[in-house]
Amino acid sequence: MNTISISACAKINLGLLLLRQRDDGYTDIATVFQEISLADQLHFRRIDAHGIRLVCDQPGIPVNSDNLIWKAYTLFQQQSGVDWGIDVRLEKRIPAGGGLGGGSSDAAATLTALNRLAGHVLSEADLFELAQKLGSDVPFFLHGGTALGEGRGEILTPIDMDARYFIVLILPGIHVSTAWAYQASRIALTKNKKISTFRALFRDLHLKDWRGSLVNEMEAAVFQRHSRLLALKDSLYDAGAGYASMSGSGSTLFGLFFEEQAAEVAAANIEQLHAVNTVICRPFSRKVI
Repeated sequence: MNTISISACAKINLGLLLLRQRDDGYTDIATVFQEISLADQLHFRRIDAHGIRLVCDQPGIPVNSDNLIWKAYTLFQQQSGVDWGIDVRLEKRIPAGGGLGGGSSDAAATLTALNRLAGHVLSEADLFELAQKLGSDVPFFLHGGTALGEGRGEILTPIDMDARYFIVLILPGIHVSTAWAYQASRIALTKNKKISTFRALFRDLHLKDWRGSLVNEMEAAVFQRHSRLLALKDSLYDAGAGYASMSGSGSTLFGLFFEEQAAEVAAANIEQLHAVNTVICRPFSRKVI
């Protein structure tokens, strides 16, 4: 096998708590990652020449060593010792800088594809170690599904949760720097109580009960700088969402709907009223590497 194609799915964050500023400069968090059906498509072709050649169908996406696909290949090659290179064609559908984890998902897909092309020379544990070096949420995308993320987001606990809902994504086209969002967000000092309450929301409550209980603690800082995002979040509730939030550090907003038709009507109305792009997608269950 010399070629392989993989879908690299996006994620949303079902709540996000900021728990502690770490000595290494990162922030301890608690979040529930949910894989969704919006996806980039990556096509890999093994070549005899050493190195990586990357092309993308969207302008503005780096196709050099700044791209996590490139970095994933470099780490994989160093760890595995493979002596061949790779051609990668990226069909970009997940907006960059939107809090949906597109770059991290592309990196995880690259590790998975390279390991398959190499005959599974690296173990699952090896891949997770490489994923952690690439980014805090890259490990999640190796398995996807629904998972509680702790630490920097790399400590994962799979969650079996009712996922019979439809997701309306609002893509405002605003780029939010993740580094800035973390720096600008305030961390409360009630870590133990926060994390226990957060876990209980996914153990005992239905998603219709999340409004007023579940929160993304990065929203306050991001909404203060980009006030339009708060109005867009409110538009999801006005359209009947059972729960609405910002994903990660933004700027994507999402609303959860119980019926497909309600999601379709909401998406159409929001596009017309607010002149933004929307996408309807579904949550995905856990996959196997």
